[in-house]
Amino acid sequence: MSAKRKGSSERAVGRPRGTGSQVVYARLREKILRLQIPPGSALDEFALVEEFKVSRTPIREALIRLASDELILLYPNQAPRVAPMDIIGTKEQFESLELAQRATTRWAALRRADDSFDEMRRTAKAFADAAGEHDYYRMVESNLEFHMAIANACGNRHVAKFYYSQLSSTLRIATITLANATLITGHHRAYFDHIITEHDQMIDAIERRDAQAADKLAQDHSRAFQARIVRFIRANLADQLQFDDTPVDTSE
Repeated sequence: MSAKRKGSSERAVGRPRGTGSQVVYARLREKILRLQIPPGSALDEFALVEEFKVSRTPIREALIRLASDELILLYPNQAPRVAPMDIIGTKEQFESLELAQRATTRWAALRRADDSFDEMRRTAKAFADAAGEHDYYRMVESNLEFHMAIANACGNRHVAKFYYSQLSSTLRIATITLANATLITGHHRAYFDHIITEHDQMIDAIERRDAQAADKLAQDHSRAFQARIVRFIRANLADQLQFDDTPVDTSE
């Protein structure tokens, strides 16, 4: 399969741009990721119309986009609700996320176009800059954009779309763990620097077309994320639930 070249008619996977609901979508999304709107909360469309001074159409468009990100749930004849955070189901999420991350990163090394790296490097730098400013929301956003830059270079838009859904399902827990890095490791700067280094190593492996190295780096990156979440849950929620922290094995 040939790499996707500049000017291709295929659109990169990710959030659509330029719609009238963009401001509503972006602001609601930030509030949900920052837990300013708690999981399970009902969203009142009429209140949102008043808050954003728009008609119901852009509100509904924004809600549909948030639902596609798995951040809210839509029900017939009921108010939409912020999706609950399924801590119990995180092991299944880890397995799906790792599988998608390894596939897209490996295929990007094999199939990437020569013009794929500008977006990877831009988003990797955006993450590093946000980490330097301790802007956790921007870190989560730029991390998502970094991994989608890789996904969009993998040559399979269906797998890239699946990967986006898996990344979206972990955004709130990712925001929490980054914001509480000192509680997890005690050395948040080293914690952030390790993520930055892994991003740079993945770009390097993809640029060298080293699929095996890219695959291994993606696996390590995913499992490091898993370990951070496990440590956070143990430190903060250990008295509320039991968590299976057995490393996932996607080699079967």
